[in-house]
Amino acid sequence: MFTALIADDEIVIREGLRDLFDWAAHGSKIIGEAEDGEKAYQLVQELNPDIIVTDIVMPHLDGLEMVSRLRDNGNMSEIILISAYQDVQYFKRAFKINAVDYIFKPIDMHELADVIDQTVYKLRLARGEVDVKAEAPSGSEDHNIRKAIRDLCTYINNHLDCKLTIACLAKKCFMSENYLCMLFRQEIGMTVNSYITQQRMHTARELLAAAPMYVNEVAREVGYQDATYFSRQFKKFFGMTPFD
Repeated sequence: MFTALIADDEIVIREGLRDLFDWAAHGSKIIGEAEDGEKAYQLVQELNPDIIVTDIVMPHLDGLEMVSRLRDNGNMSEIILISAYQDVQYFKRAFKINAVDYIFKPIDMHELADVIDQTVYKLRLARGEVDVKAEAPSGSEDHNIRKAIRDLCTYINNHLDCKLTIACLAKKCFMSENYLCMLFRQEIGMTVNSYITQQRMHTARELLAAAPMYVNEVAREVGYQDATYFSRQFKKFFGMTPFD
């Protein structure tokens, strides 16, 4: 069982996280709570939790600064940030401190469950309980963001024939869907779904030009089981049908 600490200046948030979420069902338990960053900092040093779920904007010491100080002291707890603010600078700082994820308020318990499961999986990887090697982060925050998103683009490009959903891609990246979508749009300049559609359409056009293939074959190659729907998407994208 992994241990977790909650830090938020709103008592209703702390109580909700503590009482409304089934921590045990997700392989963890709460061992401490704090209403500000300073108290959270002290409790983490005393209790050394595996997971820290912390708000960003708090009295005395904000969540990001609190975690930065902990990192400077060698603490390697997994960090889950919660905030009502969708600020790109917060995202960049979250990446810099190697946060697992960033959850927007009001907190969706289903999203929290996914993030806790991903976090527990990472902890199990680190302990050697799962037979998969975790890749350690390296370089600057911007490099890490670019690499994570570019690696995801490569994965998408190599799996166009598969069912690609934001949910499955987010799990692959150990991110929440909101966090992934924000970073992806910031780095690539379009949404995840727009990128997937673009790559599928361009690949389909290349396949049609390269060799004689039935439309339904091309459709399957780029992830469409319905050739009619594929043809409509193709025309919408290029202004012509696959037959033109």
